[in-house]
Amino acid sequence: LQHDRATHYEAYIAVYNELRAAYNELWDERARRLYGKSYEELPPVFQAEVRKELPLLISEAEPTGHREE
Repeated sequence: LQHDRATHYEAYIAVYNELRAAYNELWDERARRLYGKSYEELPPVFQAEVRKELPLLISEAEPTGHREE
């Protein structure tokens, strides 16, 4: 995840939330395939197994410089 120094915090958080939502969908699909239940319905030990297979990896790069347009 990389942003410009002029990026509004709200926009940055919106993009981050979309990335998290995508992971939530992947975890839910995997949980249903493996256990026949949604991710949220699983006990913590099974949730951990799903996350182990599909770890949340979001890298935050240094912001780029502000560009005047």
